[in-house]
Amino acid sequence: MDRVSAGQLDANVAVDAESDETTVQLNQSEIDELTERTIERVEKIRELEFKEDVDVEVISVEEFADRNRDAFADTSESEATRENVKWEAMMMVNESTDATELQQANAVEGPRGYYDPEHERVVLVVDDEASPELNELVLAHELVHALQDQHFDISDRFHFSPFERPPMTQDELNAKNGIVEGDAVRVEQLYLDRCSEEWECQIPDRMQADDDELPDRQWGMYLVSLQPYSDGPNFVNHVESDHGWEGVNEIYENPPASSHQVIEPEAYPDDEPATIEFTDRSSSDWELVEGEGDQPDYESVGQAGAASMLFYPYYDSDRDDEAPVIPVLSFLNLTDSGELSEYRPVKYANNPYVSGWNGDALYPYVMETEAGAKETAYVWKSNWETERDAERWLDGYTELLNYHGGEESDENPNVFVIPDDNDFAGAYYIDRSGDTVIIANSPTEEELPAVYDASAVNGERPSEDEPVDGGGSDDSSDGLSGFGIAVTVVALITVASSWRRLAER
Repeated sequence: MDRVSAGQLDANVAVDAESDETTVQLNQSEIDELTERTIERVEKIRELEFKEDVDVEVISVEEFADRNRDAFADTSESEATRENVKWEAMMMVNESTDATELQQANAVEGPRGYYDPEHERVVLVVDDEASPELNELVLAHELVHALQDQHFDISDRFHFSPFERPPMTQDELNAKNGIVEGDAVRVEQLYLDRCSEEWECQIPDRMQADDDELPDRQWGMYLVSLQPYSDGPNFVNHVESDHGWEGVNEIYENPPASSHQVIEPEAYPDDEPATIEFTDRSSSDWELVEGEGDQPDYESVGQAGAASMLFYPYYDSDRDDEAPVIPVLSFLNLTDSGELSEYRPVKYANNPYVSGWNGDALYPYVMETEAGAKETAYVWKSNWETERDAERWLDGYTELLNYHGGEESDENPNVFVIPDDNDFAGAYYIDRSGDTVIIANSPTEEELPAVYDASAVNGERPSEDEPVDGGGSDDSSDGLSGFGIAVTVVALITVASSWRRLAER
């Protein structure tokens, strides 16, 4: 590519007295020059050249919110139901709350830039279009996505798009983002290292947040989406250290099959998730909510989702350090000096309840009542590396039920009931058979046999399931300095927000 020679940018640097944050205000010619310089630097770090020029568009926060709103407006009723059931099953969003609306709000809250594959351009989101304040790291990150699309066709092969829900499960999305976002964040990390040592860079100073500065977002969803940004760079570094950037390039031909492979790089590529066999045991009153188009009929939250749901009570309890199920210091990755690691802020692997994950499939159900209202339920089947791993998962899940007020039923073995005045009210059948765990949920204890047959709910071991479009390793494709504890968690926000800004896709 022929480029303008990139010299020292004549940027207008301003300092916000209240936040002590340095901002970089650029005009259009300076934006163009910054883009050229950043492209050259990305190529140098990534050892890969752009095939074509990449345009950069600058839009306001309001414009981004409009684009985001338009995308979520296309969500169908069945798609919205599936999303509601998924996040309810993870005990992050109760049934009276619209999960799609929360995803939209999360998406607007975070992103400062994205790559638009349809128009083959990078879009930067700024507070003031007339005097944009840009972060060179954000630009570098999004340019990596343009580079990935030019060489590895991520928009088609991985359904990479800022405003479209990909036809894959949550776990498959986190797995693919493990390489796509992991690659971009790893380049961003190396870019920042060069800025600290040898390059002049246009990067705002990081803000130090106060105890009470948690932004208004759904933190459970955020934790699930953050995982590939936190573990992905380590996954990429693991490959690059042994096989160079050529080895990383080859990953795009055989991407990770699960978030487990990203969390534990040694599991890639051989330790693929188990195929989950499932039989619909519901009555005719309950209907499986089938996926639309190429979307499978099941969801899978993976190790990343299972780990996040057991840490979420910390946020749900308004940051209670003693909140179950996972202590906050076991989940956040602190350096020896007590700071949150900028390179891997969350330890998704450090969760004894889910470390043996080997596959899961969540099947959503819906029933229309006589009054015309819709009730939802689900059956969630998971497989674990060993029987002991399955027991640990059941222990962690039971703690989560207890946290939400769940108590063992007096009538049925293996059934817990969460009272009506609590979030996630309903009945929960839980059972383990060897290395497999079954969880079935219904609005009431009386309704459980209609969702998952009476023999199972009455404590008898179900017969061996027959395979029905389960999740797993088949080819089906399904699917955005010494702080105290509270401030450390806020620091997680700042660090993660500087990486890709997490739009829900």
